[in-house]
Amino acid sequence: MPPRLTSVLIGGMASALVAILLSVANALSNPGSQNPGLGIIFGLLGCLTMLTSGLIAVWHYTGEHELSLTGGQGVGIGAMAGIAYGVVSVVLSRILIMANVLPGPEDAIRQMEESGALDGPGADFAVMMVEFTMGWGAIIFAIIFGVITGLIGGAIGAAIFKRGPEED
Repeated sequence: MPPRLTSVLIGGMASALVAILLSVANALSNPGSQNPGLGIIFGLLGCLTMLTSGLIAVWHYTGEHELSLTGGQGVGIGAMAGIAYGVVSVVLSRILIMANVLPGPEDAIRQMEESGALDGPGADFAVMMVEFTMGWGAIIFAIIFGVITGLIGGAIGAAIFKRGPEED
C-alpha cells in the first residue's frame, strides 16, 4: 500500500480550514449569537465539513495512486483524516480565540447570561459544559467526532472513487 500520510493530511487540513472559515463567518455574521437559526445552519455545515475529511483523503489517495480501495481501507484512511481534522481545527480555533476573532468560553458564557439562557435550572451545568467543550473537551470531541465522521466519509469515498485495480 503506497504511503497515505499526504492524502490524510490534505483531507484533514482542507476540511479543518473550511470548518474554521465557517466558524469565523458565523462569528462575523452573527455577533453575540443574535440569530440562533443562523448558528444552527453554520453548525450543520461544520458537521458536513467534518464528513468531507475522509472523502477528500480517499479522493486524493485513489487519484494519486490510480487505484481503488475496499471499504475497510477507505474507513482507515478516513479515520486518520478525521484525527488530522480534529487536531488542526482545535489548534486553529485556539489561535483565533487568542486573537479575539472567535469567542472564547468567557464570551460564550456572557452571551448566555445576556440572553437569559442561564436564568433557569441547570445554569451551573450549562456553564460547566461550555467551559469543558471550549477547553480540553474540545480536543476530545473534535478527535472523536472527527474519527467517526472521517471514517464515514472514507467509506463513502471508497465506494465512489474507483480509479483502477483494487489494492490488496
